[in-house]
Amino acid sequence: MIKVLARQNSVWRFGDWEHFRETLTTGWIDLVFPQPKELKQVGEALAIAIPSRAEMAEIEVSSRLYQEDGAFFMTANLVTSPDTDNVESSAITFILTEICLVTVRYLEPRPFEAFAARLQKPGGNCTNSLDVLIGLLEAIIDRMADILEIHSAEIERISRTIFADAKKEPKPINLNDVIKEIGREGNHISIIRESLTSLGRGSIFLNQAVSANP
Repeated sequence: MIKVLARQNSVWRFGDWEHFRETLTTGWIDLVFPQPKELKQVGEALAIAIPSRAEMAEIEVSSRLYQEDGAFFMTANLVTSPDTDNVESSAITFILTEICLVTVRYLEPRPFEAFAARLQKPGGNCTNSLDVLIGLLEAIIDRMADILEIHSAEIERISRTIFADAKKEPKPINLNDVIKEIGREGNHISIIRESLTSLGRGSIFLNQAVSANP
């Protein structure tokens, strides 16, 4: 699916891809579970090579940030769900061109929809593709803070279970269940930390790119 948010007359609105590709005005092209032909269409319109899903997954950590054909490419792992029982991450690619921001994703994290809705409200300060990218990253980081809070609360709950007040009548604890919970939360925190690290690298790269290309 190709979603397009274009800026016309100082207002951001969803538009039609076929019309947008003819004008190529300031906009955000959000590729959601894109088909190969859609990646090709957008790539040809912007004269860039957009990585496929397999290529995004295979990109080495050291190669996730690069400049090519006048565009800046950033691939980061984002948490797909805040659920305490199942946290997974998936790669998302951000491509910043002079005219457009292109995002390539195979998941539907909440910050994308929330930011798209906020972008369309009057009085916003996003006027170009860089502003959109910065705003989207801020929304993602805010959501990551919420996810961290959820898992911090879960860790506190486990801690209270283990170190219950000794003055109270002790309750039987199934150590196997507790160990499983500790292991699960350890894995969740590791995934969240990896996601934050990749976002941090991307933010540094973006800052350096903007400073070198004012």
